[in-house]
Amino acid sequence: MYGVKVFMDDARITGSDEILEEFFKKSSKHGLKLNLNKRKFFQNEINFLGHRIDSKELHKTNEKLSAVVNAPVYKNVHEVKSFLRLVNFYGKFCENLAGIADPLNNLTKKNVRFLWSKDCQVAFEQIKKEICSPKVLVQLILAPLTLASDASPVGISCVLSHLYPDSSERPITFASRNLSGSEKKYSQIYKESLSIVWAVKKFYLYLKGRRFTFIMDHKPLVAIFDSKRGLPVLAATRLLHYALILQSFEIDIIFRKTIEHGNADFLSRLPKTSEELEVKQDITIFQMSQIEALPVTSKETGDG
Repeated sequence: MYGVKVFMDDARITGSDEILEEFFKKSSKHGLKLNLNKRKFFQNEINFLGHRIDSKELHKTNEKLSAVVNAPVYKNVHEVKSFLRLVNFYGKFCENLAGIADPLNNLTKKNVRFLWSKDCQVAFEQIKKEICSPKVLVQLILAPLTLASDASPVGISCVLSHLYPDSSERPITFASRNLSGSEKKYSQIYKESLSIVWAVKKFYLYLKGRRFTFIMDHKPLVAIFDSKRGLPVLAATRLLHYALILQSFEIDIIFRKTIEHGNADFLSRLPKTSEELEVKQDITIFQMSQIEALPVTSKETGDG
């Protein structure tokens, strides 16, 4: 129906009063009940499917940026080096990024005492601002997608990006979270596999129905999760469970060396502490998959 966009139980109506009236008529005809306590009329802008939309264009939402913007200050040289790999990864889009990072580079030199100075803080904030600017961050378009994830002893992270003809990757959105107490006790291979499954669930709305490339820096998991090879007989039960979840997506899995995996590595080592996102239960994924099989066609909705 023209002017109406629906996702699950959420509808957005734009245009004239006639479109809204037609929407109410069709809802009544098909027995759909609407909760008027949740309705909002005459909005100048709305948030829908991860975007802020107004009369002019799509805008980035704070959720897309918060994993980077709210990253905490570094406590040691190892964490600084992880951040600098992120700088190197996206430096091609911002000519001055390497120059801005000079105070941070100095912290990684031998025989230099680690002291987080005012210059370091200024450089840190400026780099985050540049990475979240339109120079680097892009909107979702009809272009190849890549999804990169990583796990550290304290957190997991992922970056959804577009892959361009020159082989460059520009991020669409970032996400990270802390590991729970029990998750921190996982072996590294389980942490890495958890980050992979969490990433595809986190960005389900972007990925379902689109073929994409998953990038990981843990080589054994490529063999386990690559659907073209089938499920290994000797894989542990939890890994098989994760592999079955991934098989519901159109996915190509590739390996990338850790040194080249700086965009996801940085976020996993400094996860956003304010966002504790639990991995969705199996029933959630099952319910999502059932939506595609609902007995509703274009004739019932009037789109035909």
